[in-house]
Amino acid sequence: MADQVGDSGSVVAADLNPRFLHDPPANVEVRQFDLTKDDVESETYDLVHSRLLLLHLPEPAAALEKMVRALKPGGWLVTEEADWGLFGVDGHPDAGWASALVHDLFSRHAETQVRYPYFGRQLPGLVADLGLDEFDGSGHTDVVRGDALRLYRLTFAALARLNMAVGASAKDLKRLMKVLESPTAVLTGVTIITTWGRKPGH
Repeated sequence: MADQVGDSGSVVAADLNPRFLHDPPANVEVRQFDLTKDDVESETYDLVHSRLLLLHLPEPAAALEKMVRALKPGGWLVTEEADWGLFGVDGHPDAGWASALVHDLFSRHAETQVRYPYFGRQLPGLVADLGLDEFDGSGHTDVVRGDALRLYRLTFAALARLNMAVGASAKDLKRLMKVLESPTAVLTGVTIITTWGRKPGH
């Protein structure tokens, strides 16, 4: 984005914990920001983009409305969210067990309101209700095996503490990781749903 806007433009990179947003270009402002609590400037931005944010929030519609308020008339809202509904593993004797375990754990995430792994399917309807012009969307699901499974191994390693908090055992998580480490495993991964629309008044 910094390259797109050039020296005459500016970018705000906002995150609840911006620890990875270090040494930005001169036209990028890094801001520690909680969308659920902090105010954002009204009618200021040409583009507001979020990725894998709303699935962590209990009131995503309120967050979307705040993002739209931040747009100038004619500005674009682009949102990307995950949906794990198609997740499944094949190519391993424990594949069926692994798939069922992940869906069971992710359902518990939603039940305990920690995160909402199946939120992506709700995104188009929520954005469509915002009254944006030129509304559209798309979805993409990866099918991966071999080295490409590394991202999923890292994802489940990062979720280990949460998964244990909702009932997974260390033995189950180790068994799941062995499936994901198998060279024969084939994984239908997370679906990324992207929506976009333009604020009226341009």
